[in-house]
Amino acid sequence: MSDTTDDTDGTTDGETPPPPSKRHKYSVSDAQKVHISSPFKLLSTRDLPPSENVDTITLFDILSGPLISCTWQFNFLFDIPFIYSHFDPDTADACCIKIVHGFWKTEDPTRHTLYEEAERYKNVELIAAYLPDPFGTHHTKMMVVFRRDDTVQVVVHTANMIEKDWGNMTNAAWLSPPLPFKIAASPATSEFEVDIMAYFAAYGRDRLKALMEEVKKYDFSSVKVTFVASVPGKFTTTSTKRMWGIERMRDVLSQAPSTPDTPSSKDTIIGQFSSIGSLGPKDTWLGPYFHSALSTTSSSTPSSRKPPLKLIFPTPSSIKNSLEGWFSGGSIHLRLSTPQMQSQLEYMRPMLCDWHAVEAGRERAAPHIKTYMRLSEDEKSGVRVKWALLTSANLSKPAWGTPVAGRDPGFKIQSYEAGILIHPAQYTSSNTVIVPTYKSDTVPEEVKERLVMEGVKEIVPLRMPWDWPLKKYEKADEPWTPGPARMEVDWRGMPWPGYGSKGQQDDVTFHAQALGACLEYRLNTLQRFLPRLLQTPSSKTQFLCIARDYFPETRFPLCGDMAT
Repeated sequence: MSDTTDDTDGTTDGETPPPPSKRHKYSVSDAQKVHISSPFKLLSTRDLPPSENVDTITLFDILSGPLISCTWQFNFLFDIPFIYSHFDPDTADACCIKIVHGFWKTEDPTRHTLYEEAERYKNVELIAAYLPDPFGTHHTKMMVVFRRDDTVQVVVHTANMIEKDWGNMTNAAWLSPPLPFKIAASPATSEFEVDIMAYFAAYGRDRLKALMEEVKKYDFSSVKVTFVASVPGKFTTTSTKRMWGIERMRDVLSQAPSTPDTPSSKDTIIGQFSSIGSLGPKDTWLGPYFHSALSTTSSSTPSSRKPPLKLIFPTPSSIKNSLEGWFSGGSIHLRLSTPQMQSQLEYMRPMLCDWHAVEAGRERAAPHIKTYMRLSEDEKSGVRVKWALLTSANLSKPAWGTPVAGRDPGFKIQSYEAGILIHPAQYTSSNTVIVPTYKSDTVPEEVKERLVMEGVKEIVPLRMPWDWPLKKYEKADEPWTPGPARMEVDWRGMPWPGYGSKGQQDDVTFHAQALGACLEYRLNTLQRFLPRLLQTPSSKTQFLCIARDYFPETRFPLCGDMAT
């Protein structure tokens, strides 16, 4: 373009403006790089049309390759037959499957069921993580996949390894590129490698020694994202590097070069999750500790003004109209049955926003995903992502950690969690922008043009699971809680039986009750869910006992036949 060109219409002095089709347009080559793939990938949603599943991934995409030799699966819930069904049938029996779980108490019925399932597969090995705190969980959702082409891949995601989470819920994953062997016995090749090896070591007692011996052989130099994890324990905040939980976020954000603000830019910090824990009847953790940590920048001071915090959590209406109706709400947790939790809700209410994902294509896929972001909006530059975290961690003290009073400053974490943090400074150009994209990974042409004209050299799309702007709670809105029964039927004609006084019900109990409540839905639900639910003798017996209570008019011959 000539130096005398008028930037307003693409003409030179004294010339008649050319028609719009002839005017200068930007070229993608003007930018150093426009990425075609989002670092976070939405999982494909089974009952949505193809137009809503562009650039998504499935469990088959991750596990079905014939070259897989071994996989380590870290998670909270497992359905081993479901996992096994996603391997290549010709090579599945030759693949070693290591399952790292948190059911370490021998009397735990969930542990018994898991071990019953594992006994059917000679190549499945179970490894129990030690949880020193009764309120802690092994909540990490991660895979390490070794292949026969001498590569390894790390996958950090948000889904339990069960059919429900990979079906019609909103979830997402980060996948590393295939990582080759290191050259000779070289040391750690990236901060990511150091961090993930420290995470494995935190399981203690050489539980993951075999995994660590293999992982250290591979070259992680191509991995630029930041691994943000939690492990149980009490930790100091005086060390030069804080490794875990919310203090890890504070540490990373304090060192990451921050994007300069413009006079008109407005930042917002967003937390989106599928469970809210007990944070206290007074706001002594959420605002002063959690919000403060997420507000940290490399240039912030203790007196810096914090961007507003907004929290995305679905209302009953969102759950009722989701693809699985009330059933999806069994995976989304908040207890409001105590005065303390009611007090907590009051100070959280101004921050609450409903699940709203029309533009993102996930409006009816209830959210099991967990995302935390800092977005910056400017009238000229649009919306930019200053950082984004995809993680297993819900909004709870056990997941993120809480300060511990005493002589030595520190904080306590009770659970295992894992997440991936991205921000512009991780990319090659000093002028990189991360922008939200919807229904695909493709950055819209008008956004590319605007950014290139502003001098941006590298453009990274971030696939959004929810819409911006957010949808604030209306005055009458309440957050979803699965505890109470709801006789109002969802769009499928089903009521919600509630969790009742006996504690959380599992899928078997829910389906038995739901079947009895709606005759026309019986056959469809039976055909869809029973093959999975009746995998073990204990679940067969449990289902039949419950079902007989809800089918007094029949001897339930169908279930009897299937149970034999």
